[in-house]
Amino acid sequence: MRKVVLKMRLKKKLVISIIIGFVLFSSYYLLKNLFLKENAAHVSENEFKPSFLNDKLATIYLSASIDYQREGSYTIYINKKGELTTSEGDAIELGSIAQGKKMLLKENPSEINILGKKTAHFKFKNKVHTGYGQANGYLKNKEIFYTLNNQGFGEKDYKSLIRWGNSQNFHEQILNGYFVSTGNDEDKIYVINQNMDTDRSTFHELNLEDKPTLQNGGHIKLINEDWEVYSNIIIKDKLAYFILYHTPEDSKDVSFKVAVFDIEKKKLRGAYLLGSYKSEDQLIPPNEKHFYIKGDILYHLTANSKVYTFNTKTMKPEESYSLEHEEGLNVKFVYLNSDHIYLLNQKKTGEYEISSYSYQKGKRLNSLKIKGLDKILDKNHVSEYDFLMLEQNRNDILKIFNK
Repeated sequence: MRKVVLKMRLKKKLVISIIIGFVLFSSYYLLKNLFLKENAAHVSENEFKPSFLNDKLATIYLSASIDYQREGSYTIYINKKGELTTSEGDAIELGSIAQGKKMLLKENPSEINILGKKTAHFKFKNKVHTGYGQANGYLKNKEIFYTLNNQGFGEKDYKSLIRWGNSQNFHEQILNGYFVSTGNDEDKIYVINQNMDTDRSTFHELNLEDKPTLQNGGHIKLINEDWEVYSNIIIKDKLAYFILYHTPEDSKDVSFKVAVFDIEKKKLRGAYLLGSYKSEDQLIPPNEKHFYIKGDILYHLTANSKVYTFNTKTMKPEESYSLEHEEGLNVKFVYLNSDHIYLLNQKKTGEYEISSYSYQKGKRLNSLKIKGLDKILDKNHVSEYDFLMLEQNRNDILKIFNK
């Protein structure tokens, strides 16, 4: 009799545990989904119409890390009123978005979605989990999107994955290499490849003709344990520009140089000290695309919200100045184009905003509050990995951010 009673008690406890577990899971699911619906329109990318991007000003890519892949990713689309539309996907740590001619490319681990005036959906054999940080792009002269992802160590070599194509066709291929920086000149892709065994860094053109291959490149001796690349690559007049950072261990000192590589001669032209500062916390800028060339002047935004300028004709640094900042703002991301410097900021209250700044002395121009982004980030283990202003809606953006 006692055994029967014990069995009944155990069964009762098991049933209660199952019920509690179901209630907790259901509560989490409902709260999460009700929360998203309350703060943003939630749409599947497959439901987007060609006109979807017409009233959008900016987009943000949020993703979980490899450690929290179950949290997935969120792509946030922001309209003129600061209202959000979100779409969910699987996680790609350090993933990014690319924008082409009135189109965006959004990548999931085993698929590509093209949104905008042309829409397309492609599935792939390989699965990606880690990007290279704002490495996805668009070759304007060839009307080709591409993505570059970090696939980790293979049997013999380090592996990367390139996907490339347009709304008609898309391809993928494994490449040997680990890329510490990437960029394009609207016609060709360029990468800095680092040998994981020797730490030797070389500059290459990534040829997309037939089978993608790394063309013979030139050695960049300056990249070593002391100086590391921390930027994308910008091409101007057959010269490749990128930023080197020196952050000594156990030190608050930060130094940075402009490196210039001659593409035709396949050799480093020089590396020019641009500036230095001391920092208590953030040593490097919040994202890879933190510099821009406007005319003959290169503008580099540092982690302490100071702009350093460099003349690409004389190869000499010029003035530096701080952005007009409201106290307590936390800079999460920077986007630079020919018009302004745009920052994705988090305020003391936790709320997010997009702010615009002039290249002339860093004057603050205007800002737009983003409604509900703080709540999404608070409720999910995700981080900001990309932020861009939609160039196709430049006139609408300037109406808001020129003031």
